[in-house]
Amino acid sequence: MPSWRLPFLTLCLLSPCAHGAHPLVTEDSGTQDKGNHQIELNTDWAGTSSDRTGKAGFTYTYGVTRELDALVNMPVGISGPSGLNDLSVGLKWRALENGPASFAIKPELLLPSGNENKGLGNGRTSAALTFVASYETGPWQWHGNIAATVNRFGLQEDREANRRVIWRASTAIIYALGEHWKWLLDTGLAQDPAKASSAHPGYIVTGGIYSPREDLDLDAGIRFGLPCSKCTEQPGHQVGVGLTWRF
Repeated sequence: MPSWRLPFLTLCLLSPCAHGAHPLVTEDSGTQDKGNHQIELNTDWAGTSSDRTGKAGFTYTYGVTRELDALVNMPVGISGPSGLNDLSVGLKWRALENGPASFAIKPELLLPSGNENKGLGNGRTSAALTFVASYETGPWQWHGNIAATVNRFGLQEDREANRRVIWRASTAIIYALGEHWKWLLDTGLAQDPAKASSAHPGYIVTGGIYSPREDLDLDAGIRFGLPCSKCTEQPGHQVGVGLTWRF
């Protein structure tokens, strides 16, 4: 595999298609409610042991019913290489609610909109499935995910080098510091996408969300890759900012 593809694959691993509210990786079980809309804009810059890679994202979510959201996510590489990545479309169904606890299922399709020859996509339609558990009490929130991505590759070299199925697990806590501020901590691990590696690279994220209005969130966070001597590309750090608007 060309060396310039490794930073992109590492960034994708650290930012799975099944993602929570930026800068979280872990998804929560919340939905928008019927007829409501949400737009998310964010950008992240990841530094690995050999390179630095930038990525931006746009996500639109619509509340189909109280318990069901439909969403589309458009990631874009903004450095080395740059261009549209694979779009994803999906649903999030809050399947069970019991007091402060709730559970959701989030299936997604990854469409081959990115140029696989530049390392911007898989070249074929892929899929992901995330199981979500959430618990809220007072100012505290806890979220946990177990997810799997099934990759289909258009290029023979990618099929030979990368795993077809990658799993990940993660958990996050959020604490409301007051009416406008929230602090968050998120950690998890996943399989290394390279077949030749038996490693499970992990990460830890910390950051904050500022909500000047009920319908608007501004966020910033920093993510560190946990030491991983067996990884094909040593995970580094990532910083990012984002905006979420609900209407």
